[in-house]
Amino acid sequence: MKFLLFKRAAAGALALTIAACNPDRAVSTDAVGDPAYGIQLVLTGSNVPKGSVKFTFPRNAADPVRDTVRVTLTGLDTLESGFYTVFLGDSLGTSFKRATGTLIVTRTDTVLNALGDPVPQPTTTTFQNVSSFQNGGPRNSVVFVTTRAQSGLTASDSIQTVLVTIEDNAQATTPSASRRPIFARRGQGTAVPATGAASRTSQILFGNYGGANRSDDFVFIPTGRGRAYVRGSVLVINDSSLTRPPLGYYYAAFAVKGDSTRTPIDTVYLGEFTAPFPRRNLSLFNADSLIVDPLVQPAGQRAVLAASIRIDADTVSGLGSGSNPFLGFTEVFVTLESKNKVPDRLGPAIILRAALPDIIRLGRP
Repeated sequence: MKFLLFKRAAAGALALTIAACNPDRAVSTDAVGDPAYGIQLVLTGSNVPKGSVKFTFPRNAADPVRDTVRVTLTGLDTLESGFYTVFLGDSLGTSFKRATGTLIVTRTDTVLNALGDPVPQPTTTTFQNVSSFQNGGPRNSVVFVTTRAQSGLTASDSIQTVLVTIEDNAQATTPSASRRPIFARRGQGTAVPATGAASRTSQILFGNYGGANRSDDFVFIPTGRGRAYVRGSVLVINDSSLTRPPLGYYYAAFAVKGDSTRTPIDTVYLGEFTAPFPRRNLSLFNADSLIVDPLVQPAGQRAVLAASIRIDADTVSGLGSGSNPFLGFTEVFVTLESKNKVPDRLGPAIILRAALPDIIRLGRP
């Protein structure tokens, strides 16, 4: 009897061994396909539009000081299909007039001096009698200066609010109702100095201008977290807890190519974000103004709870080919882009970023 049980046990063990060696059977411990690498996205929130507005004004009717507005901005994207336009208005946001003034654009590059040390090298260009412009870029700062007389304002016209809109028409005389991303209120500025010229300096706010009621303002604050995954020729970026974009903006992804020191030398546009799997057919390009996917855009909240992008290197121009199309690429960026920007060009506002490991960048550990 014991011998019979032993024979049956041995036969069962042999059957299991044969089954385990069967090439048609999935074995979870065996590697299948390309290895996958996951990289944490880090919140950066760098270079969103910011700056200040200095309002200078006479203390009284006898004061010879002229009403002057000086707008200083960084983080603007270069526009292709629209125009930044500066408007001056009252505190209620009901009356605005287009400003005309002097535009000063400063581009700051980094060069090596005679000792081989990196030093900033600014290049400044000045434009007169400007009422709209398209200049921007991550290395550019913009200063716009105007006076009451230059902008054709009468003594009764109020200068309490500065509004920078994005207009389709370079000669627009009234501000866009939907694209008012940059604004500053004189009443929220610094205290007027006791002596000298009367002035107040207000910080630039970026988001959606709410009009007379300040509580209706939406100020964009970069938020988000997530991971990027690379497996063979496929890259997936999954984000969560993103702030809803201001009107006229959307989230996109870029891959950054670098040299041996990780210094960027090129960027590749990967596309706009969509809803996460299994609803990747829903683009979030218009999530600034529409509820594209109620599952990730809760009513009453300025948030995108989840977003994703999945690309195959075979479908994206600029990526490599072969077994590692991401060879030489150092980072992936999640960016906030203007809908009026130059297409496929990386804008200044980087919200999240992930450094690709050497196993991907170099093809080896």
